[in-house]
Amino acid sequence: RVETSFEECAAPTEDVGCSEACDDCFMNQGSRYCYAVCEKGCQTYCEQSTAGIPGCSQNEKWRACPVPQGCMMNDQEDPPAGGCVPLNPTYRHCTGKSDGCPENYLY
Repeated sequence: RVETSFEECAAPTEDVGCSEACDDCFMNQGSRYCYAVCEKGCQTYCEQSTAGIPGCSQNEKWRACPVPQGCMMNDQEDPPAGGCVPLNPTYRHCTGKSDGCPENYLY
């Protein structure tokens, strides 16, 4: 088995919140599944975490990308050479329950 490192999409959608970035991904990319990454925000898994700073949710920045074909359990395609979305807290599944956008379960 060949190990690959995951490569995010080249043109992610960007917005002020996780659900907004996800909505943009669904609409603009025409994808059935998207994931989001917090660039700056209140969560500890954000690339630039402002956790504990009052008003941190007012200055969040998120990006979202389609999940590559072949990466979902029901896909018939093989996983892409660029890999699939890693299973770690940085990558939030837009339609996920426990691993989705934080406003779905934290606010």
